[in-house]
Amino acid sequence: MKTRDEEIKQFALERNSDGDFDSNDGYQGLIEGAQWADEHPKNPWRDAKNDPLPQETTPLTPEILEKNGFVYADLPFEDFYEGYGLHIHGGNYADGYSNWYIICGTNVSMNVTHVHELQLALRLCGIEKEVVL
Repeated sequence: MKTRDEEIKQFALERNSDGDFDSNDGYQGLIEGAQWADEHPKNPWRDAKNDPLPQETTPLTPEILEKNGFVYADLPFEDFYEGYGLHIHGGNYADGYSNWYIICGTNVSMNVTHVHELQLALRLCGIEKEVVL
């Protein structure tokens, strides 16, 4: 019987040999992502009747990120925040458009523009935190 690590490596190798990845980075990323998911188990089922998803359309701003515990890192090319094991980069632009990318674990990236999407991303990453406006 194979260990979990052996199963993960075999699956990653099979996916890599099928041409799904352009480089060894994809192979290694799949392994690291599976290991991260094993270390952070989360029940994916939600009862929307008892725990409705937020629906507001408040744009995500640096102020909201900071108010919720994300720490700003001064990078020359864009805004970058870290917190709860997540990396968030992107920004608010002159035309009022907000575009942020959240990186959770290894090679799991989500595009968010509004506060309710940040809340959903936190839940998807297994982080039980209510976003404060």
